[in-house]
Amino acid sequence: MNWLSQLGEIILWLVQGIWLFYLVLPMILLLLHFLRGRKHRDTLRKYPVQYDRDFDFAAIVTAHQDTRFILPLIDSCQKQRYGNFTLYVVADDCPDFTLDVDDPRVVLLKPQKALHSKIKSIQLAVDSFRKEHDVMVIFDSDNLLHPSYFYYLNEYYRRGFMAVQTHMLSKNTSTVYAKLDSIGHIYNTFVERSSKMELGLSSSILGLGISLKTSLYHEVMYKDNLGGFDKKLQADVIRTIPQLAFAREAIVYDEKVDEGQALERQRTRWIHTYFKYFKINLALLAYGLKTFNFNKAFFGFTTLRPPLFLLVIISLIAAGIWY
Repeated sequence: MNWLSQLGEIILWLVQGIWLFYLVLPMILLLLHFLRGRKHRDTLRKYPVQYDRDFDFAAIVTAHQDTRFILPLIDSCQKQRYGNFTLYVVADDCPDFTLDVDDPRVVLLKPQKALHSKIKSIQLAVDSFRKEHDVMVIFDSDNLLHPSYFYYLNEYYRRGFMAVQTHMLSKNTSTVYAKLDSIGHIYNTFVERSSKMELGLSSSILGLGISLKTSLYHEVMYKDNLGGFDKKLQADVIRTIPQLAFAREAIVYDEKVDEGQALERQRTRWIHTYFKYFKINLALLAYGLKTFNFNKAFFGFTTLRPPLFLLVIISLIAAGIWY
């Protein structure tokens, strides 16, 4: 029985070590960020141009029972300094919505039967492509684009990347809840995206502003019928490509939640998503270790990190019990 006791102590210390690493990881990344200096933060200059051409983009907007922000989003697309794109607006369960926009680049898609699914709306847009686009980008209906969004995104694909997460900023910070939502996103953007990009590692994706080669989307999304758009897509993409990039310069603005109930629903959904895809992320860590690929192993390891508020709460409880 002595060896069982020793094994238990080893497992306990291992769990504590992993938990401590999750807690101090942001500080480690912040220290590396300042030690590397400003010249290492200009990611465009770090990577040489590989393709001397402009890419054709398919921008997919998914709207479900809410069309209030679609016209401003279309307007922000029409004001882009880079015009080689087609905008596919999927108005799911929006029977009274019409689109009076005189622009051949804007396509309205209204499914005859309500889909009630973001992944199905995306697939409808892909099936309705007017031509074979090089890259597809996914937005929510309440987003707005910076005028240079597609210009900078094109620059990343010219440098050989196959998938790029763009930089989401907040449209509104007028309420306490919107500010809290924005602060959490600023933290996650640094820890999960910009700091990793500076180190040459893969960045995490969001459910909006994610872009990838259309051929890559076909490859990773048709392997099975598992649900879950961004987390499942993320795991498949990370396995397939050398690096998922983060484009700090390509800015998309997002409407933040401004009510307590909406924030509660959002956090509840995040907790559910974490546990739902825990097995997939664990498999990604195992795949990285098996292939001796630090980038994929580290990505899988960091993706297993519990949501921040759970990490802090459990740490405080554990500290109280310990002392």
